Order: sequence, then structure tokens, then C-alpha cells
Amino acid sequence: MVTLPTSIRIVSSTAKIGFVFARRGIIMEACSSYFLPRLIGLSRAIHLVTTGSIYPSTSPLLSTLFSEILPPEQVLPRVLELASDITKNTSAVSTAVMKDLMWRGPGTAEETHLLESKILLELFEADDKKEGIKSFMEKRDPEFKDNMRGNSPSVWPWWKPIDTKPPSTIEELTRRLKEKEVELEKAKL
Repeated sequence: MVTLPTSIRIVSSTAKIGFVFARRGIIMEACSSYFLPRLIGLSRAIHLVTTGSIYPSTSPLLSTLFSEILPPEQVLPRVLELASDITKNTSAVSTAVMKDLMWRGPGTAEETHLLESKILLELFEADDKKEGIKSFMEKRDPEFKDNMRGNSPSVWPWWKPIDTKPPSTIEELTRRLKEKEVELEKAKL
């Protein structure tokens, strides 16, 4: 399902949802295997992909997948209303960083606290934070201007990028395999 990585999912009450990969002899795609269990839980995700069945959007199996289930004629107006509210009233930097913290955060509460604290201290000096406070005090809508290209926190991205470039030589392949072996050995310790 292409919409899994989106921040907010709104669905029609008459929609039918299925993860039918097993019924077609293929596997999940579009990062479904990453997002689906995180959004609805492992047990429900396994149920959906193992059966490959199609369910109404109101099915309990899908209950946490959508933030709103609306009559068909209300879906587009609600989506446009939400999009307008988000673009008008939220900081693009704050929103992007918070989403990344949830999807790509460190592995422990302590590491997460330290990372959040570092980012928060930086954002205290950001123009968007100043505008957010000023607009609140003046009882008006904010006019956020910061963006991730020019105003991202210094530690962003904090995750290790994945090397997707194929090795160009046997030597490079051998080097990468040895590095992976070292990583696995360290993980065992």
C-alpha cells in the first residue's frame, strides 16, 4: 500500500483494503513490510499478508491503520482541510524532524532523550521557533519559513545512510563482506 509511509491516512468507509501479495505469488513492496507491522502491530500485519484477503476499511484488523474513516464524499474535503491546516500552522522542520525521530530514532530511551535534547536546543535558536512564540503571543497564524534544506538540525540525519551502490570490483565486494562480518561479530558481543 503506497500510503503506508504518509503521515496521516484517511479512508472512505466503503473502501476495500487488501495485502494480496501471497495470492499473487509475490512479496510485499513499497516498504510495506517495514511500515505495516509498525502501524498496526505484527500479529495483524502477519494475518493480513498471510491470508491475502480483502477487508472493508472498517475491519478491526485495520483499526489503527487510518486516523479517520469517513463517508466517501467527505474524504477529499477533509484531506484538503487537513493539508491546509498543516501547511498554514506547522513548521516544516519541526514536523519532518519529529517524524524522523519516530521512524528512525535511536534504539533506547536514553539515546532518544539525548538526541531530542540536542535538537531541541538547536531549534530554540531557529527562526521558526521565534515565529511560533511571536505568533502565539500576538494571537495570529504563524508564518513559518524554515525548511529542511537550509535549516535542518546539525545532527540530521543522525542515522547511518545505506550504501546502495553495487561494488564495482571483486576487491570492493570482498572489503564490504569483511566489514559486514566485523559488524556481525561486534553485534554478538
